[in-house]
Amino acid sequence: MIRILLICLTLTVVINQNLLSQGNTTGSINNPGEKKSGEKKEKLNTFTGFIYYLEKNILRLPDFKKLKPVGEIYTNSINIQDRDYQRGFPGVNNRFESFGIDYKGDFYIKDSTEYCFTLGSDDGSKLFIDEKLVISNDYQHKLIFKSNCIKLSKGFHKIEVQYYQGPRYNIALILKYRKSEDKVFQVFDISKLYPIKVNENDNSIDISIEDDILFEFNSFELNENAQHAIEEIKRSIIDKIKIKSISIEGHTDDIGSEEYNMKLSINRAKSVKEYLTSISVRPELIVTKGSGKMKPKVPNINDESRKKNRRVEMFLIKSDK
Repeated sequence: MIRILLICLTLTVVINQNLLSQGNTTGSINNPGEKKSGEKKEKLNTFTGFIYYLEKNILRLPDFKKLKPVGEIYTNSINIQDRDYQRGFPGVNNRFESFGIDYKGDFYIKDSTEYCFTLGSDDGSKLFIDEKLVISNDYQHKLIFKSNCIKLSKGFHKIEVQYYQGPRYNIALILKYRKSEDKVFQVFDISKLYPIKVNENDNSIDISIEDDILFEFNSFELNENAQHAIEEIKRSIIDKIKIKSISIEGHTDDIGSEEYNMKLSINRAKSVKEYLTSISVRPELIVTKGSGKMKPKVPNINDESRKKNRRVEMFLIKSDK
């Protein structure tokens, strides 16, 4: 009888350990608010989720502005499928009930049109776009989806998803979207809706900025979206590491003469440098060059491919000191 009891206890411990490991796939469960779950550190194209511990038996979302976060997590998408609460919420450690997360980020819309969002959660959640409430899925409940459509203009937009987990027994938080003319919702992946691509290596960081957010056609004057993008690169990357040098290279499509495109690409690279120096990046770190139409990213076969080739690239060399 004692032997059977010991076997049962052992099986219970193993099962509980498995549940915990499935719920927190990228970190331990020992440190509250570890910077884990999805991305390990802040990037340009991620949500930053601020974690809060809440009072027991909370029935609705609190005012997060009045609370102090216990940690941060980062993720490209919010897609926590319905699961037993004992599996935990990825990145939230030592807490299975009575916690909240306030996700914030930026995304970019290429075309002014109507977008539809759907937000599912267990328990309460809210979606804000540009600080305006779009979906309220608040209060304590099982997994419920609510949807709404809004018109978004071309450019950068702020997004915020607030969530809280009350008492047991389940956890879920899912954000999806679609253009109004599309039929199928897809998971909202903020990295796919960001016009800046970052590839970090041991000694360098390569950054590609889509041209349609930087300049108007045949222009090298930075617009408002371009300034925002450059400011985010400085805040999220340049300010956080030691930089040895920054190379800025302008590119164009194949429309126009080689001489014209070369001059345009050089001026575009110089415009980016001038704005970086205006926001306190040391000018002696930066060199500029233009490649005109000589280095296409993809073949110039249509308008869409030409848009991809009209771009600015930045190459950051890390300092070894």
